[in-house]
Amino acid sequence: MPLATAALLFVHASHHYDASDMSRTVIFRDYGLEMLRAIPDKPRVLLLTLGDEVLNAARYVHRQLGVRPLHASAHHGALASPHRCSTRRATCTGSSACGPS
Repeated sequence: MPLATAALLFVHASHHYDASDMSRTVIFRDYGLEMLRAIPDKPRVLLLTLGDEVLNAARYVHRQLGVRPLHASAHHGALASPHRCSTRRATCTGSSACGPS
């Protein structure tokens, strides 16, 4: 029985491998590249995002491909979390991202 199960799994995987192979998909990379190209080319730019899809695409292109290496990106929730604000209180006093001092 285990041998038959393994054989069926192998047949199924070999039949559907081409349809599920995403190794040549470049849409994620292209999305991140276009997003970073739209940001002004200034020395101090911060990209705030509302979702993980946007942030992950930008981070991939930024960190792995080395595009715009002098810029930072952050999810909007990371800036407003109490933990981040307490550890960054000295640098963000008076900032609306960290709330009142």
